[in-house]
Amino acid sequence: VALIAACKPKFTFGAVAAQVFANEQARVQRGEFAMGSLQVLRNRLDAHILPQFAKLSIHSIDYSRLLTFSQHLSTSLSTTTVSQYMVAVRKVFTHAVQTKIITAAPEFPRIRVVSKPRSAFTPTEYWQLLKHARALVGKPHPDSQHYLRSNYKLRKGDMHMSRDMAWCIGFM
Repeated sequence: VALIAACKPKFTFGAVAAQVFANEQARVQRGEFAMGSLQVLRNRLDAHILPQFAKLSIHSIDYSRLLTFSQHLSTSLSTTTVSQYMVAVRKVFTHAVQTKIITAAPEFPRIRVVSKPRSAFTPTEYWQLLKHARALVGKPHPDSQHYLRSNYKLRKGDMHMSRDMAWCIGFM
């Protein structure tokens, strides 16, 4: 177990997280990091991480606090999502170590991700889907044109099932 050295009091978790976010924004501008990933990081920080840790000195956050945090998240989120939140927290600690704010990061609780693969179509289901897609080529969408224009910004010519859509379904 790595010991966490005391750090300068001005380095709260929130301050270090702000530095990490600024670095990730710069990576987006350089094309190294996706804007969607940056938005996910922002959402995770705002939703659960910063409310829990922002005002704490980064050196005061230890395994016990991280375990309590992961258990709190586990009451309402899947193990995959909890693991992703912990990755964001780890990113803040990694930055703190790299910039010598702390000498070592605390040990993190292990989150065992339970994989739940999505089921695939059976050959019969796939054949039915393909048959229906081919039968719909050229037919208008069942929703009204006004609904499609206002909700999906579709032009009048795009409101019919195209051959390409049937081809895409066949390609799956």
